[in-house]
Amino acid sequence: MKTVVLGLALISAIAASAQAQAPRRAPTTSADIVVITGRVVMDSTGDPIRSARVTLSPESPQEPVVLTDNDGVFRFAAPATSVGRYRVVASKTGYAGSDATPAVAGQSVEVRLKHGAVISGRIMDERGEPVVGVQVAA
Repeated sequence: MKTVVLGLALISAIAASAQAQAPRRAPTTSADIVVITGRVVMDSTGDPIRSARVTLSPESPQEPVVLTDNDGVFRFAAPATSVGRYRVVASKTGYAGSDATPAVAGQSVEVRLKHGAVISGRIMDERGEPVVGVQVAA
């Protein structure tokens, strides 16, 4: 019987010690969170771009990727300490990526994407022969 009581006392002491050493997170309140909202639109027309991929940069495991809705609108809830240190980055297939920095907490951000373009052609030497292995940058 003494062994059982000592065993239970030992287990209780270990559990209490482990609980005391566990890190405690500060509770998150609405004052710790800032909402970042905005729209992604076409640069040329201002029309909304739906299903554009929007992230915060630098990326953080706490910050998800969101897609814009039919009106091009997105919404993030970010830690208050990160405002001004993050950029809102938007991309969509067929468009050149772009970013914007929220100027004031709570102010809507507009990210304008330009339609992508394709450059094609042939590189020829002075005799009209194709040049192989040439690197072209635009």
